[in-house]
Amino acid sequence: MKNTNSVVLFFCLVGYAMGIFVPNTVFAGCIGTYYAKEFANGEEGVVTSYSLWTFSKFGSVVSVSSSEPTVPFGGAQGNWKRIGANKIESKTFDFSGPTPNPSYPNVARIEAVFKFKEDCSGTVLGQSKINVISCPVAEGPLCTSGFPVVTDKPIELIRVSGR
Repeated sequence: MKNTNSVVLFFCLVGYAMGIFVPNTVFAGCIGTYYAKEFANGEEGVVTSYSLWTFSKFGSVVSVSSSEPTVPFGGAQGNWKRIGANKIESKTFDFSGPTPNPSYPNVARIEAVFKFKEDCSGTVLGQSKINVISCPVAEGPLCTSGFPVVTDKPIELIRVSGR
């Protein structure tokens, strides 16, 4: 009985250690930092801004956009999850600048869907899009009464670091 408990404890410890030190196999090859071209609504040929997106192996994402000085939101952080064979969905959040009362800004929610190429060198243009919704800070970033700032904006990620 003592040996059985020792074997079970050993496998539990090995499983726990692998969960910490071995990357998640879901899109493990796509983990890293990407340089993004953001296109005008419906016009894939017109770049309106650039951004950096970093996807971690534990499901977190950080992004920052070159449009930060001209729009009321900027760098954002959140999470990502798998939604298909080659797709991930991301939600990131950022305080979106002062409203009439600068102590209570809005919250920007950036929702993105990325369809990755099989080798994770980037995403499929036209099938990767972002939406930005601005919410009152009192309702939080998952509000239902927010207003859309960006709708179905095409985005293309190009891998610059990672596996």
